[in-house]
Amino acid sequence: MKTRILILILILHFSCGLLAQDEFQVLENHTFSSIYDTDIDRTGKSLVKLNDGVISLSETKYGKGIIAKHDFNGKIIWEKYFDDERINDIEVYQNYIYAVGYKYSNSKAWVSKIDSNGNIIWEKLLRIQYENEVCKISISKNGEIYLLCEIQKSRLPIKISFKKKFRNLISFRSRKKDNLESQIAIVRIDDEGKCKWKKIFGKQKNYNTYFAGIISSNENTVVATFSFSEFKVGAKGTRIVILDKNGKPKSVINHQNRIFDVIKHDGNEFQTFQDNDQTRLDKLDTIIISRIGNQKLVAEKMFISKFHSFNITSQLSDDQNSQYFGGSVFNYETLGTLWDNHEDIYIIQLDTNFKIKREYQFNLESIDRINDMLMIDNKLYAIGESWTSENGKIKIQMRLIVLK
Repeated sequence: MKTRILILILILHFSCGLLAQDEFQVLENHTFSSIYDTDIDRTGKSLVKLNDGVISLSETKYGKGIIAKHDFNGKIIWEKYFDDERINDIEVYQNYIYAVGYKYSNSKAWVSKIDSNGNIIWEKLLRIQYENEVCKISISKNGEIYLLCEIQKSRLPIKISFKKKFRNLISFRSRKKDNLESQIAIVRIDDEGKCKWKKIFGKQKNYNTYFAGIISSNENTVVATFSFSEFKVGAKGTRIVILDKNGKPKSVINHQNRIFDVIKHDGNEFQTFQDNDQTRLDKLDTIIISRIGNQKLVAEKMFISKFHSFNITSQLSDDQNSQYFGGSVFNYETLGTLWDNHEDIYIIQLDTNFKIKREYQFNLESIDRINDMLMIDNKLYAIGESWTSENGKIKIQMRLIVLK
């Protein structure tokens, strides 16, 4: 009898363990308001890891950047407010924080190196061409720093540029076109923030527009993506540009679907993650993993979501090669109420066969989104935003969730 009871206990124990593997365990779930005024909205944008903590990037509704250091439970150790900078991306190399974005007072691209205590070591302004800002940063294992930038035309109708041998070139430009046309730049800088080389893509004519996507690098290669719309030829989509570390172009690929991440694979190859056109509600959202081949993307795996509107904003993988995708999904339970566009945080873990292993949906019957994720010691950190209503007023807070 005792043996049977022992066997039953063991069966129940292992059964519960197996069932528990199908669910994420929520370790921490925090919200944070703005530093100086709790009424000022704050949106979580991205996460990176330091040796002794986690760094978060967030932004106020006025476009001011906030960098904060958290312990591994998500609690804030220090935070630094940037009054004159919009910070678009952060990266860590050798326990230093590199932040990139736009300086309002100078209308120029901005780059800064910050130590682990929040002290600024240096900050630089980049004058690439016209008005510009840095949207993304990638640092290779060898420390090469690459920036993905957007360039807008000058606000003035006159462009003056200085050429070699002291020759001046003056050309007149339309104010109307200046607001519509743009370009993309890939820039490599050294550890002091000085420009080593830059490459510009797209032509500022015929109402062409280009918007930065993702940049990724390894020891020898840098890959960048950006969306493009070229009015005269009627072309639009995502463009993938591949350069060597010295800025020499290797290939350019035009692709129809949105590419939301580029990762290094086996040290040499790059893989892209993409989804289908989200304006098509007659399709279930599809995640496609592709290898960057010779002048094209070679599809390797595909996952079809059960949601018609899975807005994917982040991706990562673990040591077992499982893939994690995070973002938000539309929830139609609150149609006709204040939260007509109700969104839930949604995170899925896919196994090596691209089948769902675990999923997590956070529903507060309002708007909740994930914008970035980070894996540390088998813990999944997710950062985003949550909207709430207080006395008829909408309030946005940064949300940080820790799952296991």
